[in-house]
Amino acid sequence: MEVYQSYEVLKPVSLASHLSLAGKGSLGAHWLVTKEGLGATNHFEVGGFVRSRPGVEAPDIQLHFLPIGMSYDGVTLAPSSTGHSMQAHVGYNKSPSRGYVRRRTPPPPHPHKKNRRIVSAKVRPASPLPSDGLAA
Repeated sequence: MEVYQSYEVLKPVSLASHLSLAGKGSLGAHWLVTKEGLGATNHFEVGGFVRSRPGVEAPDIQLHFLPIGMSYDGVTLAPSSTGHSMQAHVGYNKSPSRGYVRRRTPPPPHPHKKNRRIVSAKVRPASPLPSDGLAA
């Protein structure tokens, strides 16, 4: 399970300006030619691992930051009045779940319809946001 929070930013410092059709084409072409640039990364480049409580042998919480606010479908930008946002993600790192899922029948003739039901909640940051004018 993972929880993410989007933050609107007041200055155009997110990746949103690169996600137009022309912007995607430009960064895709740049990557094809140079194998560098925004197309060469998944953008989850800042993160960390922490322990949820004293006595835990290894870190079991994963933190990461994304320089653009996305909806859970990974396609739609998070709502923002400025058009720019960032996201912080927190997730459980070492699930105690074990097991497997096996199909007992042949695959269906048509793909399954996917419906992700996301529970939304208002989340208050545990610490104050920076007062550098970037966060709304």
